[in-house]
Amino acid sequence: MFYNDDISVSSGGTERVITNLANQFSNDGHDVIFLTYIKGNKEYPLNGEIKRIILAPAAQQRQGNWKAKVIIGLRKAVRETHPDVLITFGVGMINRSMVATIGLPVKNIISYQCSPYWDFRSAVNRYMMQTLHQRTDGIVFQTVEARDYLPRRMQSKGKIIFNQVDEKFYGISYDGERRDIVSVARLKGMKNHKMLINAFAKISDKISDNLLIYGSGELYDALQAQIKGLHLEKRVFLKGLCDDIPNAIKSAKLFVLSSDHEGCPNALMEAMALGIPCISTACKGGGPQMLFGEELKDCLVPVDDAEAMADKMLELLEDDDARNRVATICKQKSYSYQPHEVFKDWASYVMKFK
Repeated sequence: MFYNDDISVSSGGTERVITNLANQFSNDGHDVIFLTYIKGNKEYPLNGEIKRIILAPAAQQRQGNWKAKVIIGLRKAVRETHPDVLITFGVGMINRSMVATIGLPVKNIISYQCSPYWDFRSAVNRYMMQTLHQRTDGIVFQTVEARDYLPRRMQSKGKIIFNQVDEKFYGISYDGERRDIVSVARLKGMKNHKMLINAFAKISDKISDNLLIYGSGELYDALQAQIKGLHLEKRVFLKGLCDDIPNAIKSAKLFVLSSDHEGCPNALMEAMALGIPCISTACKGGGPQMLFGEELKDCLVPVDDAEAMADKMLELLEDDDARNRVATICKQKSYSYQPHEVFKDWASYVMKFK
């Protein structure tokens, strides 16, 4: 049984990860139940054999007690379907699943999916982690930093498993002239597009490449105003959601991740699989640091440092050999994120609890 932190599985890296895992377990012959708050539009496709349960119909989302109804609905679903294992993604849902399953004979595996510094910035989440979360039977960590943040008792229950990258990212190649800087992330504060745009502004008069940002979110208007204020309307473009990211960004000269916090950043891993040279902030959570390793540590820049980001972007944009070296290493490292490799780790770990 899979339980996801977001409202539906219509978009987002975590939603794609959990959908892929559910499909893989189903294809491997396991009975899979998939739970979310609601059913969204244009959701990632689920195997037809997977049973879908909606915990909070859309009409309940405006009601003050809808979270309580989610907990009640989850407890009812577990009691009626008798799953061996409940796998829960995201700190909000982990809070609710650990309450919902008190006293029930189900093994819990949890995965936070983001930087612990972000997940546990609130006193409520820290309290839940130090109390109910410690009841869990297993934990999947994305990074060493995320594991080491938690109490030793929880660390000993866990396993570090990277997210998987869809095979379609490995089947696309591009041999033409590359241009433009791209970034793919939801338009929200922790992704720090504001810093990225400021960094681009510092070098825009020295390069011909534009900055293309894919993703939607609540900061669209604020970022558009920032772009206008910097007179970059013809150089920086908020592209919105895209149904075909691999082909949209395959010709990019650079991929940049500007986040303050990340677990295992799917967009960065996908860009690496496409063979795009990548730059990232050394964000809290430690995902980019683990993905880049020693070979690419010079492609990490300090968090929220527009000057350092501008310098690194310009350095690679002006040096074809360095950019090609980074692209080659990114591609090589990405092979360990292929679905069959990651699923083997998940399957061996989950089977311990059946």
